[in-house]
Amino acid sequence: MSKQNRDGRFPDKTVRLRLANPIPVLILYSTAVVTKDGIVHFFEDVYRHDRALERGALDRVEGERT
Repeated sequence: MSKQNRDGRFPDKTVRLRLANPIPVLILYSTAVVTKDGIVHFFEDVYRHDRALERGALDRVEGERT
């Protein structure tokens, strides 16, 4: 297993581990989050998925209008 850097982080590389008992992992990607107090926080779309989602949503709305 890779050793941690002095600041406690692992190096920026892929680390693969074999687990005796595999566990499910859920990875979420979001550019907007609403906290419990109702405040919306926006984040940079580093993977540029928002544009494709917007196009898909607009295509769906246009399809419903016809």
